[in-house]
Amino acid sequence: MAVADVAVGFPAPSARAGTPARAAGAGGLVFLALVVFQNVLRAVSGPATNASPEQVLAFFAAHSWTVHVLAVTYVVGFVPLFLFAAGISEIAGADRRGRLWARVGSASVAVIAVLFGMVNVVQVVLVAANPQLRGDPALVQTLWSVHNAVFTFNFAAIAGALAGFGLAATRAELVPAWMRPAAVSGAILLAAAALPTVAEVHGSPILGLGLVGFLVWLLLLGIAGTRMWRSDT
Repeated sequence: MAVADVAVGFPAPSARAGTPARAAGAGGLVFLALVVFQNVLRAVSGPATNASPEQVLAFFAAHSWTVHVLAVTYVVGFVPLFLFAAGISEIAGADRRGRLWARVGSASVAVIAVLFGMVNVVQVVLVAANPQLRGDPALVQTLWSVHNAVFTFNFAAIAGALAGFGLAATRAELVPAWMRPAAVSGAILLAAAALPTVAEVHGSPILGLGLVGFLVWLLLLGIAGTRMWRSDT
């Protein structure tokens, strides 16, 4: 479905939601920008999954500013994320199946917020208690393992959000029909990447499966956010 088709396939949310739909679309786009920024920052500067305790402490001592930035973007991202979730739920409207999937997506983003909060908490501790942790490499290793395990479990929550919002948005004709199989496939890949968590704590190529699904999640945010933003123009 081309963007031009939206005027035919997606007229109701424009009349039904109006400005709230635009707010929800803006929320999705802002959250997308924050997520991309966060992940680029991590990829460029973050320590490797299999980093030693010494490397972990050295990184957080030298790059504490990245943790401050990530913490701020995490807090700022709450409202845009929940606005987007509320917008999808509103657009699902009277469609019972669409509403059900939208609720799955909304519940999943709440889990994303909790798990990602835990990731940020560990990073903040590694910065705030950095001098005290230098004499306890075992504790540092434990903290870093917790960080990696929670980060991996977050893939399962993103899978729920991708499947729920992808199916709800497709049924409402908010996104093209091809997003349905893309969302389901991406969710399966994300869930598969979260399964061998023990192996992935110290790094695993299986995480690459999650990356593919994560890119589909970003695509959904971009398409649905843009179309909601343009829904009453």
